[in-house]
Amino acid sequence: MKIKRQHIFLVIFILLIGVIVFIIFKNTGILGLKGSSDSGYGIAKPDYLMIPIPKINKIKTVVDNPKFKEMKYIKEFFEPVEVELTGKANPFFPFRPDKDIEIEE
Repeated sequence: MKIKRQHIFLVIFILLIGVIVFIIFKNTGILGLKGSSDSGYGIAKPDYLMIPIPKINKIKTVVDNPKFKEMKYIKEFFEPVEVELTGKANPFFPFRPDKDIEIEE
């Protein structure tokens, strides 16, 4: 049986593709292909994200508890953030005159 030259090249090509695919799957963690796009080695999740969310029946039991209803509102947990225009304009933004202002010729 005579092996053709084309078959040898085909086998080498398939082996090369297989090795490349194996290397990619082996190093998916290093390449950053696993996980969400905003996760990384320097980003740590807070502890409350590690705990599973309780079932609705357990939440309902806590809310219906008379001690929970006796709790008093003291202050807001999060203070509202007010957005203000501060700083100077972006120097790289292209200059566009306002539409209301007409240029005299």
